Amino acid sequence: MTPGRTLRAQLVFMSAAALVVTVLTYSVVVFRDIDTEKDLLVRNDLRELTTLNARLDSDILEARDALRPNYDDVADTAKGIQAAVQALDAGRLGQLRAANSKIDEAFRALYDQLARKVGLLDDIKFRHAVAMNSSRFFPMALSDVKSTNPSILRDRLDLETGILNYMLTAGANQEALDALIKQLKTDAAALGNEELQIAVRHAAKLAAVFPALNHDTQALLEIPTGASIAALKNEYNRGRTAHEEQAHWVRLALALTSIVLLVSFAFVIRQIWRTNASAQRFVPIELLNILGRSSLAEVKRGDAVALEMHILFADIRRFSERMEKSSPAEAFAFMNEYLAAMGAPIAQFHGFITEYRGDGIFALFPGKADDAVAAAQGMLKALAQLNQGRAAPVEIGVGVHSGGVMLGTFGATERLNAGVISVAVVMAARLEGLTKQYKAPLLVSETTYQRLTPEKLRLRQVDQVQVLGVSNPTFIYDVPAADVHAAYDEAMALYRARQFESARAKFERIADDPVSASLAKRCASYQAAPPPPQWQGVFEANEK
Repeated sequence: MTPGRTLRAQLVFMSAAALVVTVLTYSVVVFRDIDTEKDLLVRNDLRELTTLNARLDSDILEARDALRPNYDDVADTAKGIQAAVQALDAGRLGQLRAANSKIDEAFRALYDQLARKVGLLDDIKFRHAVAMNSSRFFPMALSDVKSTNPSILRDRLDLETGILNYMLTAGANQEALDALIKQLKTDAAALGNEELQIAVRHAAKLAAVFPALNHDTQALLEIPTGASIAALKNEYNRGRTAHEEQAHWVRLALALTSIVLLVSFAFVIRQIWRTNASAQRFVPIELLNILGRSSLAEVKRGDAVALEMHILFADIRRFSERMEKSSPAEAFAFMNEYLAAMGAPIAQFHGFITEYRGDGIFALFPGKADDAVAAAQGMLKALAQLNQGRAAPVEIGVGVHSGGVMLGTFGATERLNAGVISVAVVMAARLEGLTKQYKAPLLVSETTYQRLTPEKLRLRQVDQVQVLGVSNPTFIYDVPAADVHAAYDEAMALYRARQFESARAKFERIADDPVSASLAKRCASYQAAPPPPQWQGVFEANEK
């Protein structure tokens, strides 16, 4: 199977696997674990409903029998019941109620019964208010009945006794009281006692309101809310158990399927990773990112972008001589060890290698100029460690320059190359070549120097050069091993003033500085063959 077909087969497989995972994930959402916090709230609500319902029935009976002055505690209990029911209705029953019709039916039955109970409670409160009013005015009216007439006094006593017995028996002797009131109405009218007539009227109101109050109270107590709460509890617990069992089996199925899918995904991802990892050995992933591509498969011929970069070019000195003395195995072993050591600081300081040119390393730094110079210094430190115990130490030169570059892909349709095109690349390579001339391991261009953070590095201005292939001269800088800046600057000032003998003497007095030694030799050559009169201190480096 060709690579293209293999990739398509992998994509089809991954799409199918993603669909299966989506379906299973949806099932897990449907049969997810019951919300522990909501479950606790539901259980508390049901316990609270049981308690409040029993309290409401008890308070209603007590309020009727004792004719308490207000219904505040009854009203508070009713509000508590309504709050608990509303909380359950607002979503606390949640996923179980939605998935289990029996729970919903039990809740609806309880909800309807409680609504009827609240409606009857309003009627009871109204009748209770009437009874309270009459019970308050009846004793007052009875106390106003003052007479020496034995018949009036007897009727007053009979009325008081009848009402008292009626109240104490919660209206059980309704017929006897009705007969008594009927008789007393006749007697009060016959006796012409107005106070007795008023007392009889209040007694009649009490006798009339109590049957209705008793009826409503009895009807409220007969509503089976207690049984409905118990039924809802049972259905909720059964639904909860069934849901947990279903969730267990769905999770088990998902776990088994996930294991199979994970193994398959791991194989596919491993293949893709290996392919991408192999490709990244030839085309840096950073270059793909700059081109706006996530993988090598997306790269097209002509993809290109222009931006400013910091360019590093490094090369091994006398490489050919070293290779002539090595076997192929030794040569490749050395190169792999060397390139691994040099690549580490480049990656550490956010750069990436775009190309190996024989023994040369060509790297780009999209961030700060400080990164490129720090990487170059890191390479020199890594080289020092690499040379420990080596009979013939390896020497390298590193050039760093900053400028605009064009990154992109070019080549034939079947064979593409990703690389960089820019005069700035030429300048970096020329700087690396100049390290041999100045005996300096690292040279930095003026363009890069201007972009460095001053307090991090103290660079020395080495010279002003005109390199081959670049139109304008540039100052070059290095990082000296010792603080020779002042002495070197004095010697360089004499050099540019064409005072070559004095400059040579000062350069020679700067100890342990290969750059000063190379400039002293140049002064000697200029003493023998002075530069032309128009010379402005620019050294023309005509070698690559």
